[in-house]
Amino acid sequence: MDLLTTPGTGRSTGGVVTLTVSAAERSKIAKTYSKAMEDLNALKFWRDGAKGGYRPKRGLWMPQRRAVALGHAYLASRRHAAADTPREAALIKMPTGTGKTGVIATLACTSPLVKKVLILTPRAGLVHQMKYDLSFRFWSRSVGGVYHDCQLHENLKQEEIDRLTASVKNGKMAPVRVLAADEYEKIWKERNQERQILVSTFNALHLILGIKAPPHRSMYGRDQRPVASSLQGLEDGMTADECLEAFQGLLKSVDLVIVDEGHHEPAYSWAQAVRAIGKPTIIFSATPYRNDYKYFEIDGNFVFNLPWQEAVREKLIREVVFAQPVAASPGKLPTGRAARVSSAAAKSERHNPQSFVDEFAATLAQLPAGKKAIVHAGTFASLKALQRAFFDKGEATVLIHDAYKGKEELECSDLDGLPGAAKQQLKELRFLQVRQTERSTAAQHARIWMHQSKLMEGIDDSTFIEIWLYDGLGSARLVVQQIGRAIRRPNLADPTGQVATIRGSSKRLDRYESAPTVAEQTQRRWNEYLAYEEYAAQRSDIAFIAETQLIASVKRTAPAVQYIAGEFKGGHLLDQNPTMAAFVLPRRAVVCRVRGVLKHEPSAIPNEFLDELQASCCEAMQLEERFDIVAVSAPAGDVYRDVRLIRYLAWDNSPYLASHHIPEWRLGVMAIVRAGRYIFLIDTEGICIDHDRLGLLSPEPVELKRLFARTPDGAIPAANATRIVETVASGLDTSELGLRSISVRKHALDEGYFDLAETSQVPTSVRGFGQLGNKSARRRLSLSRSSVADATNKHLLVKDYVEWARVVGNTMADGSIQPHGYFDRFAREVPPLDQDAGVPQSILLDLWELLETATETQEERAWDSEEVKELLKYDTCCEITNRSADPMEPPRYIFNFGPHEVEIKYIYRSAIPSTGRYSISSSGLDNAVAEPNAPSGGTEAEADNTVFGRTLSASLTRLINQEQSFRIVTSARGVVYSKSHFYKPEINEALMSILEPCPMVDLVVSEKGDTRLDNSADWGTKTLFGLVYGWINGAPAGDVEFAKDLQRCTTVICDDRTDETADFYAIDPVARRVLIVHGKADNGAAGVSARKLQDVTRQAVASLAFAGSSRREFPFSAKWDADWKVVLQDAGDAEVNKPRIVTAAIPAPTPVEAHALLLKVLADPTYKKEIVMLTSGLLSRAEALTTLTSTDQRHLQFLYFLAGVRSTFDRAGVRYRIVCNK
Repeated sequence: MDLLTTPGTGRSTGGVVTLTVSAAERSKIAKTYSKAMEDLNALKFWRDGAKGGYRPKRGLWMPQRRAVALGHAYLASRRHAAADTPREAALIKMPTGTGKTGVIATLACTSPLVKKVLILTPRAGLVHQMKYDLSFRFWSRSVGGVYHDCQLHENLKQEEIDRLTASVKNGKMAPVRVLAADEYEKIWKERNQERQILVSTFNALHLILGIKAPPHRSMYGRDQRPVASSLQGLEDGMTADECLEAFQGLLKSVDLVIVDEGHHEPAYSWAQAVRAIGKPTIIFSATPYRNDYKYFEIDGNFVFNLPWQEAVREKLIREVVFAQPVAASPGKLPTGRAARVSSAAAKSERHNPQSFVDEFAATLAQLPAGKKAIVHAGTFASLKALQRAFFDKGEATVLIHDAYKGKEELECSDLDGLPGAAKQQLKELRFLQVRQTERSTAAQHARIWMHQSKLMEGIDDSTFIEIWLYDGLGSARLVVQQIGRAIRRPNLADPTGQVATIRGSSKRLDRYESAPTVAEQTQRRWNEYLAYEEYAAQRSDIAFIAETQLIASVKRTAPAVQYIAGEFKGGHLLDQNPTMAAFVLPRRAVVCRVRGVLKHEPSAIPNEFLDELQASCCEAMQLEERFDIVAVSAPAGDVYRDVRLIRYLAWDNSPYLASHHIPEWRLGVMAIVRAGRYIFLIDTEGICIDHDRLGLLSPEPVELKRLFARTPDGAIPAANATRIVETVASGLDTSELGLRSISVRKHALDEGYFDLAETSQVPTSVRGFGQLGNKSARRRLSLSRSSVADATNKHLLVKDYVEWARVVGNTMADGSIQPHGYFDRFAREVPPLDQDAGVPQSILLDLWELLETATETQEERAWDSEEVKELLKYDTCCEITNRSADPMEPPRYIFNFGPHEVEIKYIYRSAIPSTGRYSISSSGLDNAVAEPNAPSGGTEAEADNTVFGRTLSASLTRLINQEQSFRIVTSARGVVYSKSHFYKPEINEALMSILEPCPMVDLVVSEKGDTRLDNSADWGTKTLFGLVYGWINGAPAGDVEFAKDLQRCTTVICDDRTDETADFYAIDPVARRVLIVHGKADNGAAGVSARKLQDVTRQAVASLAFAGSSRREFPFSAKWDADWKVVLQDAGDAEVNKPRIVTAAIPAPTPVEAHALLLKVLADPTYKKEIVMLTSGLLSRAEALTTLTSTDQRHLQFLYFLAGVRSTFDRAGVRYRIVCNK
């Protein structure tokens, strides 16, 4: 029977082959394939397999033979592929334990089409296992042979097998080489032998090929490993670089690349390594994942699939059953109302390592002799507690974990309290690597082996028959992978080895009552996997092709033209080469500077940088759910020289489905625009690059602030006038009661006060109207994200977007444009501190945004929601101390965040411009939020820094460092670090804008004239009331703005009486403004004193009851029916009489009508309310300005008194003015 043809009858076919080859090359491929299979048939093990039915005693099983045939058909096809044929990998899908190693061994050791092969595995432990499998372990068990001297030796006597096996183990013979530094030279010398087999981890291959991680944001802070430096001397007369290049050439000369254990969540780094080799590739996977196809370029034309159900039916592997623990401890799980009302804390207490051991005690007692169980837990801490709890029950267990290293862990302080011998016994059962257990007799005799991720692959010990889960597994793929460790079935006659039993704990995966238990979730995932296997078996014609060709199918079936939103539109997916002219973009961008580029000119950033940046962005996008990533070509036109465009399709599954899928596709566009010395970036699905790696810097804040420019003096509100409407600010006060952030929106913030504490705040985002060329735009500016967005009615064509970026860039770079004075009221930015001045003193971690409680964020980052809430309890300022034990050693700055010790470093670069950033590190903080059930266990920080593209719990410290989410008090006096910048909080001159100097009040000696006025003729010039009545009646106003405002008012009311609400009210119906005036005079010298201002300020604040946002009406006073008068006691009791109501209205309103009018305008929100303190002898503006730089305590009291009062009025929506002496 042709092994590539699936029989038409019978349930067991030996797997299903999907094969599609070019019709033009079919005859050539068939000839090469047939010759290869004929040569293979010369080997006895191959002929024995063909004669022995489905599962022969010697030779390969039927599925193995068919998988080998598919591999040869693929190799033949690639050998005859045209030069322009797209690269494509083959997929061999076989459940764990069904003979994948035999397929690999046959292809690597005996295939006529393979003379040099590279086998890649994810872990170092698997490398050594594969080395032994290919040399002797598989061959000796299956065909009584050993591979050495570049060929398979069959039908050897056991003595010869033992001798050759020993030679391989002791290193005297190495038929399979491991890609490691100590074998580079041997690999090089053997490069021309008849057959060469190399086994390597992806990381080792990266080291030689010099592959760098994509500049993705998740890579921030990870050091790039240097290229291998131990290749020098491979060949006499060759330089180190030449040796490296030659060795890389050797690796790229292989005939076949095999990716083993492909059922891992694929890391994109693996695909990078495979692409760098550029040779035919076969992927082995138990559960193909979507990104397998994307990363490894599997198009579904070369697939072998062995269904799970067939493997079980043919007794290749054990049947899997789910069962509860044999006998749960009584009384552990309350029922009925008691269960419903039990608190989350009680549940957490109930499900702990001790209760797990109790729950599984009876199961352990019934574990058959000679059989073992694997226990999985989500954290190292849980595993250590489980090991001790089992020991207390008399069971010594093996514990294997990546974290078992370092002096502190190796001391095993968690075992303190045990007798010395007991502690030593458990220490000897803890291991860093699985292969270390081979030399431990105690480990080999242990019945319970515990791990977090170490026993997910590379264990082919058939004595493992049970899986016990303390925590859930992070994905269905991991469930399949873990179960695969217990399904090997070498002996069909073993009565206790025919079934693999999976038992999950009764621990719930969340705190709500109906949350599934570990057992329930695991069984659900397994059932869904079996459904997938059934589907793949029944519809193999589309199961592996539909996924890979979905986009192509959409393109083929998309309508050429459709009527949409009032227009006839052509099908974009049908246009294989659309230019930039086909796209439109919203008017927003993240603006960046380029490291080392200072001049603002068209050619400041070279074209090569743009091209490299575009390529890097395409590479980074591979780590996102993005497909069909294409660099878009530019049409004719100079404007397009400054832009690079990337088009892609973004994929998501609907978030509203629990266990089904509906693909949601979106067209995504990323634009990279050069505008002088700036790079404008926009990505419709979110920018995913690591700016630091690519040399992109944030512009200086002053550059961004120019987008809200100062309106020129004397300019009448014009089309390009700046108006700031909304501000979000971050506080620099790190105390517990300090303001962390504040958001305020008003009609015009630039005219009013923001907040009492604004001098110790930093604006992080601003909205309003800013200049855009000779016009203005409704703008949103994020100073913390360096982004700008201008509102438009519709998106812009790419060429118009470039023009917008140029205008914005020119504004940012124009040193003659001053930022709006509004920004001056906030904390002043200072240059980065040098290394000594930047020593941190205290820190406030700004965790609220990073530890967002939104469910989708926590799931995306694989964080434990309960631990997230726990961390937020420590959200207070922390003291930083130098904890270096040796004064001669460099300092180690440490702070304690709750129970977690965190190290902090300051990194200063004296470049142009200079930069300074802080970096924190703490494995405890990372592990604190790591979800025990995360897909790969642990955190990013624990993973090898060259492995990327896997789903791990996001490293909290990496995110903190990336966002610089902290505020730090430095050793430089008064300087605080926040969000990548240094600031010095101080009150500035903007506060003094409420002071209006008036030279006329210099002559004033009395408020009304009832005291200190000895000549009635001077009443109009030496009293405050006299000045007001004079200005009302046309006296020269000079440069006094308040006087001019009074003269614009059509109605002025004097309310002076014993219970007055103000001295004067003035109504301007044209400007829609009402002035509320309070007067106060003193015959002393004007200066600065909070005490002198207190009385009149209290009166002014009381007016907020009638003018503020919570205003009340006041009753009409009968005193308004009579004129206002005052007796001048020091001027012979002369009397001055003035009308209480001065109005330009004809006819004049009655007092009652004037009262009604006043109440109406006070209640009218379209009228601006202004409270004016008209003073004389209380305050000098000139002296007030000197207090800004004074250290005198009385001056500081005055400043903060003034700031506090102004804040009070602005928060009430009332303008506050003080008319004072010059």
